[in-house]
Amino acid sequence: MDAVKVAIARLPQGKVPVTGKKGPLFFLHDIDADDTDDILLLAVGADGPDKAAFGQLSDFRRLFDPEGEDISFSVEVFLRKSEGIIHAKSIDGGSRRVCSEFAEFLFPTTHGLPYGLTLLFPAIDGKEHLWVFFPSPGKHSVFSFREKADVKAYIRDIDGNGIPDLLLFEDVFEDSTGYETYITWFRWDGSNFRKHRSTNIVRNLRKFFDTAGDLLLLRNWKRFLDFTLAVRDAETARKKDAAAALDEIFKFSPVHGVLDPGEGPSFSMEMLKKNVTEVVFPDVLENPFPLGPGGPESFLFTFRVAVDGEYLFFTARLGMNPNPFSGKMFYFLPD
Repeated sequence: MDAVKVAIARLPQGKVPVTGKKGPLFFLHDIDADDTDDILLLAVGADGPDKAAFGQLSDFRRLFDPEGEDISFSVEVFLRKSEGIIHAKSIDGGSRRVCSEFAEFLFPTTHGLPYGLTLLFPAIDGKEHLWVFFPSPGKHSVFSFREKADVKAYIRDIDGNGIPDLLLFEDVFEDSTGYETYITWFRWDGSNFRKHRSTNIVRNLRKFFDTAGDLLLLRNWKRFLDFTLAVRDAETARKKDAAAALDEIFKFSPVHGVLDPGEGPSFSMEMLKKNVTEVVFPDVLENPFPLGPGGPESFLFTFRVAVDGEYLFFTARLGMNPNPFSGKMFYFLPD
């Protein structure tokens, strides 16, 4: 469009637009609340367009090129006014080797403010996210975070307000715990993302297993089901007898394949009729929940029960709340 061509002609000296297959990379949005779409253009510091092709800038091989060079990225903001196209500001994106994404940040409304853009910069040891926000006319803010081997990100609306939240899962070695995983919740505050709350997985999971084991030994089935199941599953389980509810959670695990699972004892038969003296859940030394695109995924584990002097093994599946800061953090998943 003509307005974008004018904006490109008015880029600061030494900057050129990043171009894709269909032309310059830009977004149109009204960021000054005057009912006219403004221009947000991705640019790089280069001496010519040959170094600004997105196909080249997004090539991962550049990360390992010993003669490769870093390129300075910026988001160039142009306002459309009655007097013409005005260059309002350059938002520095830093010097990077590779940029793999330039996209819009999804707020609940597609019109008006706030409005945001995201850039993704891969690196040899991970990737860095740069988020640029326009919370109100004339204002902008920048938020960045890095993912690497011991820091993983989960982006999803966990509190139901329509705005994506950011959860960072960071693994930290501790002498008394092993590898603890800290979860930090970053939440939109109206102008930027700020640290909201934090919690941990390993110590909380140990407490969960300890309490679950104690309730099993006490044979307090109602409290056990209320404590260990998601709310809907607990409501369903309480409508059944204890044996049926327990056998949907725990399955016999044959040792060395001596028996098929269906041939072994049921968990409820052992718990309800025999002398159970010990329930040993796994000793958790690190976060056992894989982090998938939909958040922490469930995992299957084996635990030991001492029954009349004999050890029996059972399996169960444990899930984690997509919002670990609300309600139960962990719960068993019945069949």
